[in-house]
Amino acid sequence: MKFIGLLAIAFSILLSAPAVGQNNPTTLLRITGETVRDSLQLTMDDLRAMPKDSVQFSHDGESHWFYGVRLSELFRRAGVPTGRALRGDAMNLVMRLSAADGYRITLSLSELEPDFTDRTTVVAYQMDNGPLTEKDGPLRLIISGEKRGARMIRQLSEIRIVRVE
Repeated sequence: MKFIGLLAIAFSILLSAPAVGQNNPTTLLRITGETVRDSLQLTMDDLRAMPKDSVQFSHDGESHWFYGVRLSELFRRAGVPTGRALRGDAMNLVMRLSAADGYRITLSLSELEPDFTDRTTVVAYQMDNGPLTEKDGPLRLIISGEKRGARMIRQLSEIRIVRVE
């Protein structure tokens, strides 16, 4: 019985520990661009202090839970139009997501907005089995219902809001 109690304590410490290489408060994610009040620069501590959500992603017969902050919550804090404010001219806004390794993708704001879809999108910093690996993290965009992982950018470092005409 004592062993199980010690194992539970060790597991809870592991889950609450910062990701490898994240014990100093450095900026992990920047949200910049049009409509952003001020450039939002977030550390792992900032992200962990926000409301936590989860998304399950299955691919090639494997299924994992990812934990992090809803993208809509980050946008709300940055002043990016969300909810009922995402209408009219704001429908021409897209997000360009960039990874530390140079990979980039572009998505419209409305396609991931909770008022438009039942999909849940989180900026994940943890998986069901612990912190994201160096290859995947420290941050990764996870979108519920995706069939492939190409839009779920690994090593996410910047989200830039851009207007397209």
